[in-house]
Amino acid sequence: MTPTTTEDPREALQHGWPVGDGVSVVGSLPGDIDTNFRVTAPDGTDSVLKFVHPSTPDEVLEMEDAALRHLVRRLGEGTVPRPIPTRGGRTLHVEGACRVRRLTWLGGPTLAAVLPARIEPSASAERFFRSIGRFMGRVDLALADFTHPAAARPHRWDPLQGAWVQEGLRVIPRPASRALLERVLRRFGARVEPVACELPRSVIQGDGNDHNLIVDADDPWAGPVGVIDFGDLLETARICEPAVAAAYAAMRSGDPVGTIAEVVAGWSEELARAGVTVTDLELDVVAPLVRMRLAISVTMSAGRARECPGDTYLTVSEAPAWALIEALDGVDDAYLTARVRRACGRNPAPGSCRASGSSTRAGTSAPTDVPAASVPAEGLLARRRARTGPSLALSYAEPVHMVRGWRQYLYDAQGRTWLDLYNNVAHVGHSHPHVTEAIARQTGLLATNTRYLSQLRLDYIDRLAALFPDPLDTVWLLNSASEANELALRIARTATGRRDLIVQDAAYHGHTSTLIDASPYKAHGPGGGGTPAWVHPVALPDPYRGRWRAGRDADPGVRYANDLAERVDQLCAEGCAPAALLLETFPGVGGQIVPPKGYLPGAYAAVRDAGGVVIADEVQTGLGRLGRVMWGFETESVVPDLVVLGKPLGNGFPLAAVITTRALSEAFDTGMEFFSTFGGNPVACAAGTAVLDVLDDERLPANAECVGAHLRNGLADLVERHESIGDVRGMGLFLGVEIVTDRDARTPDPDTADRVVEGLKARGILTGVDGPDHNVIKLRGPLVLTDSDAERVVEAIDTVLSSRPT
Repeated sequence: MTPTTTEDPREALQHGWPVGDGVSVVGSLPGDIDTNFRVTAPDGTDSVLKFVHPSTPDEVLEMEDAALRHLVRRLGEGTVPRPIPTRGGRTLHVEGACRVRRLTWLGGPTLAAVLPARIEPSASAERFFRSIGRFMGRVDLALADFTHPAAARPHRWDPLQGAWVQEGLRVIPRPASRALLERVLRRFGARVEPVACELPRSVIQGDGNDHNLIVDADDPWAGPVGVIDFGDLLETARICEPAVAAAYAAMRSGDPVGTIAEVVAGWSEELARAGVTVTDLELDVVAPLVRMRLAISVTMSAGRARECPGDTYLTVSEAPAWALIEALDGVDDAYLTARVRRACGRNPAPGSCRASGSSTRAGTSAPTDVPAASVPAEGLLARRRARTGPSLALSYAEPVHMVRGWRQYLYDAQGRTWLDLYNNVAHVGHSHPHVTEAIARQTGLLATNTRYLSQLRLDYIDRLAALFPDPLDTVWLLNSASEANELALRIARTATGRRDLIVQDAAYHGHTSTLIDASPYKAHGPGGGGTPAWVHPVALPDPYRGRWRAGRDADPGVRYANDLAERVDQLCAEGCAPAALLLETFPGVGGQIVPPKGYLPGAYAAVRDAGGVVIADEVQTGLGRLGRVMWGFETESVVPDLVVLGKPLGNGFPLAAVITTRALSEAFDTGMEFFSTFGGNPVACAAGTAVLDVLDDERLPANAECVGAHLRNGLADLVERHESIGDVRGMGLFLGVEIVTDRDARTPDPDTADRVVEGLKARGILTGVDGPDHNVIKLRGPLVLTDSDAERVVEAIDTVLSSRPT
């Protein structure tokens, strides 16, 4: 590297500035490419003398000086250095072959001088890291109206200009390290390059690292009070400012992802106070920008270490930068983005109701590097068969080995991305960060049973009960829907003194012995022994293929309800008055059926008139899946006596509930204690609370209604193209496509339904088949699905049905 000076700094001072006698040079200061000295005047005033590197153009120096004067006017003295004019009133003095600048000294130490090498996660640490972002935000606001011809310059430290790292990889000796940086470049190319021109631009300081940020010596944890070194000043995407600062802050953090989120959130807050909106797109590219700045840092350090071996300043950040790159390599960009968004008070999930997303095929908002399987799928299948019973089913003719999930995507062991329209367990999206953080946090505090008082539990059940109409005000928490349906049936039998139960054909309510008996789907299916005498199935209220059909029969819902009422009368006459009607509000296993208008009020009334109660199984349809209503029974403005909720409550964490009335709960109090070891434990309540947070914060029921309507409309258009589609039905993201061989006869076609499901799987889309005749394709993915996902599914079904069977 070319030396910046061979001159005596005292001589440069005397020639350039009227300093008089008695000026002392305290010592040299670290610098990137300039040679810097701290000098002290006779009155004790310190300043910085900078011998400028020959590679720095004069116009860049002029820009820096102009920017510093601008910032001093906006932020006040002491926040940034101020150029000190020479004898001739200039800010640049030429001393022999050297160019020299003199700047005021900022009092106070740098962050690097006072902070520990590692800062463990805590509330104070979060506040501190957020303060870094706020400070950089103030600097950027002050620079918002600053312009200079030299600002739009090529600059190797700019994350947006980091493509040169590809060529620079040759200086990285270790293959594994080069592979790390190649992954950074791929992520950057996929996430940032396509949208770079859309990012708001501004002049930024560009180097908010711990060696440049000044703090108050008496209270360093209050955050930065000043910043030095404007050698990276340039015009670029303004989001690069907090991304760079976050990259350096995260090197010191025991929670690098949280630190990045806090720094960006502080910056966003500061801009918001000034009425400047940070766009969602800017937040979405923070992760790859942070990675790119780190890649630039380590590549630059490796190159300079070759040129100037032994210069520790040039490599001061190299080891922690490599450590952070390695740590972030295992973190999904989408997870980091969600953390940033939530910290900024935004929807953590990009692509709400009308967002199309940047890639509907590959899911670029999801994990990009999924570890490969150490064992082939065939080996896992053989082990499974050896250690589990043959009745434990697998999906698809060729099973899939899943290793990760994110939002609406699953990822297999080979790294393939799958769009999930099958799993209704991950209600608010796979691996939602707010839910997983809540579970992890509570697990670290307390996981016990309900024999102890818990404010968390009471707060959760208060919040859950508030989602139901009167008189549903009492909550029982359990760990599975099977356990919840068992409890609901016990309460109904105890309160009525009866045993018999009315259920719908093809219904499924759980896997306990009692519930298998009460589930015709199982009891009348392969291996089943039929329903026992106390279970009385009634017809599914199917308006497409059932006895009473929409468009052919007047008021099919009322007619199905009348049929049920006749069955109730018959049972009462036989001395078998029912304790309860147990029904899925919208039959799912029965074929994604929307009961016709009039059915629910009539069915409820018939059972209640006979002294029974109504149990609404809302496991599949509740919690906003239907879009415009939170619970399926609200579509007809009826109120059941007991409501059963299951797996979606905890987004995969075991949590279920029975919501009922005070009267029924008191009738259940016979002296026998009820206890569920895991039901309502604090970790489950933390998960449930987080799910409700996400439903509200991200407006997921509204998204379900919007995207569901888009998907249903697209499927309805396919009816005109494909005779095999007999019916498209559903609400929100609870949809079914019935496949038939003959539209007029409505003959079920399970073979084609299976072919469609397998054809969708071949195109990376997961769906399933249900219905009494296994001919209804069910679509019920996480509520975070987007319009572009819907369009992808419609296009894929169209393609599969247009192709000839093989």
